[in-house]
Amino acid sequence: MRRDAVTRAFACALVMLMLRNTFVHCCGPGRGGARRRSTRKLMPLIFKEHVPNVYENTLGASGLTEGPITRDSARFQALVPNYNPDIIFRDEEGTGADRLMTERCRERLDTLAISVMNQWPGVRLRVKEGWEDDVTLHNQDSLHFEGRAVDIATSDSDRSKYGMLGRLAVEAGFDWVYYEARSHVHCSCKSESPALSRLGGCFPGSSLVLTPQGARPVSTIRPGDMVRVRNPSGSPIFSPVLMMIHSNEKSRANFLRIHTKSGRKLNITPSHLLMIVDRQDNPEHKTLNETRSLLKSIFAGQIRMGDQLVILKDAESFELDEIVGLTSAELDGVFAPLTNEGNIIVDDALVSCYANIDSQALAHWSFLPVRVYYRIKTILMSAFEALGLFTIDSNLQTMSGINKNNKSTEHGSVMQLKISDGRATNQVILSPNVHSSKGRFESGSHFEENIENKTQSKLAETYRLELNGHLTRKEGEFSQDQVRRREVMSNPDVADSSIHWYARCLYAVARLVLPKDWIVS
Repeated sequence: MRRDAVTRAFACALVMLMLRNTFVHCCGPGRGGARRRSTRKLMPLIFKEHVPNVYENTLGASGLTEGPITRDSARFQALVPNYNPDIIFRDEEGTGADRLMTERCRERLDTLAISVMNQWPGVRLRVKEGWEDDVTLHNQDSLHFEGRAVDIATSDSDRSKYGMLGRLAVEAGFDWVYYEARSHVHCSCKSESPALSRLGGCFPGSSLVLTPQGARPVSTIRPGDMVRVRNPSGSPIFSPVLMMIHSNEKSRANFLRIHTKSGRKLNITPSHLLMIVDRQDNPEHKTLNETRSLLKSIFAGQIRMGDQLVILKDAESFELDEIVGLTSAELDGVFAPLTNEGNIIVDDALVSCYANIDSQALAHWSFLPVRVYYRIKTILMSAFEALGLFTIDSNLQTMSGINKNNKSTEHGSVMQLKISDGRATNQVILSPNVHSSKGRFESGSHFEENIENKTQSKLAETYRLELNGHLTRKEGEFSQDQVRRREVMSNPDVADSSIHWYARCLYAVARLVLPKDWIVS
């Protein structure tokens, strides 16, 4: 009896003790009576380690190079100064250039400054290098020239802290962190380019393509025109343009300008694919015939000095031309023609018809329905012509002698064929010649192809500069261009209406199913 009473008393005391400890835990911060979750231990970077473990200019890291920003460039206004008192800027030049950076970079840097003070009380973050306008101080593909990269250290110059500083930079949200040298850590972030330049991979309207009649600006090319391409066997041929993936002559965009050893210049958006031979695969610069198997497609923003472009040598062959320089340019118009072969020769350089997806083969297969549709359309038109329903004049694509009123012609009535290409409306005017009692119509020489982009993108208008080519604003005020850019950044799905609907649908599907390091987003 007595033993049972002692046992019950001991059990009651044990229960009361457990309840007491539970109440104590519940009164303070934490997760109640459960065991508190331990904080995640941060591991410092080791020397020469970079996070993520890919190259800086890949989609899985800081993205594509868009070309240097100079003080007289329109893109210079997108850079913002950082006056955070918790950050020390070295600014050796005394120009304040190290304080200039993109908005995304400034936000990450401010977050890192707070983490540094929490990790080491009394120590502040130090920026040794920010935006740089002297293109001779870094490689031409460096993100320092775009205000997207900083080299950082601590105010006490304690090198034993730099490994942990790199880890704190990763936690602060930098897209690529590299423990580059014993004296600093290199950090960079993705671009803030608006959707127009990210979604549309194109060429400016002044770029030249080759037709049977000679070189023509790409802005004058229409579906059905013959242009020079490279066939699967590696020979240059002429092939018809199936459609315009992107066509907007009123927009103004930033293009990457590629300079080659022979003096050629190619203007292209960074997210467009082009054909090269990598300098690491061909260090001795062998000819194209010896390195044909090394030919590959990469984003224009990923090319490096020493890579080799595939250039049209003559009407029957190609050759390699070394890349010796990279700059940027603000140019008018954005155009991207699609051919049956998936490539086209622009400014004598072999480039892809595709952009945004890091696979030439995948992009080419995704446009298979377009090629099938064009093939069926060609067969039907040939069948109708063979049946004598109508004939198509070989000079239909000439734009001279056009009656723009679309009301009547000297031959009488007009028959209109409206063919929608998804982006604009093409009106083909066939003037019937009533020479047959059977009612057969033969098309005359009157033809009009009226391209009307009824809805131009509002985003494209922000690229238009004012009279002197520059936007001006008072200190502390944002221009309309900057306000619009911020709106676009908050909505990455903004699409330019001048991009073909099929391309926009493919891009939306690709963002859902493809890995993030395969697609520009």
